[in-house]
Amino acid sequence: MNVHLRSLLLNFLSPGAVGVAIVLTLSVVAQAGESIYSNLDCAITFPYGWQMFPVEQTNVFALVKSFDGARSIVLRANHVDRDRWSEVDEDFRRDGKRAFEREGVLTLDMPVTMAGLPGWEFGGHVWFEGKRVSTVSRILIAGGTAYKINILFMDGDAGSDPTLRKCLESFRLLRPVNPAPKHMSRRATKLVEVVSFLSVPVGLLVALAYVFRRRRRPTL
Repeated sequence: MNVHLRSLLLNFLSPGAVGVAIVLTLSVVAQAGESIYSNLDCAITFPYGWQMFPVEQTNVFALVKSFDGARSIVLRANHVDRDRWSEVDEDFRRDGKRAFEREGVLTLDMPVTMAGLPGWEFGGHVWFEGKRVSTVSRILIAGGTAYKINILFMDGDAGSDPTLRKCLESFRLLRPVNPAPKHMSRRATKLVEVVSFLSVPVGLLVALAYVFRRRRRPTL
């Protein structure tokens, strides 16, 4: 395990993150229709019947998992300085690719349009407890908020799974946002900030794996 992955795990499993692991033992079932996050000005449609775990980790607003535990969806959002992160541009994608390749193998990298604004879709795979985890993310920076929708599939292909793909593409903004002025730049942003936001949520996988093991343990 490289240093960055180790740091992610240690941060997640630190005393300050205990509340997250405890909350993850409770879940509700995703209902039909959109999940609207008015505080984030966005909405997304999760797969009907999947388990939704309340998450108290900073900047993680949704964690949804299939009942077999193989597929996951994570919604993150960070408020950002518009003078530093105005939009997803070539500089952002370059730094993002470097960040991803520190912990996994990048196989997907393409600009996309999200809500009429420049976004980015990227992915590949990482290894977790001897299993290959396929991951695809979409990122949009709009109105001073950076959104990330991350889909994961253990021993599968997240990008070609129709259920995961439908959820990924369902993300939308509640209100239109004007494109950022071209003179604005985020070149002053530190790489460590990009790494933190783009990292694969391995810590959440650790907690979920623990929860599912406990559920499957036979009762004495």
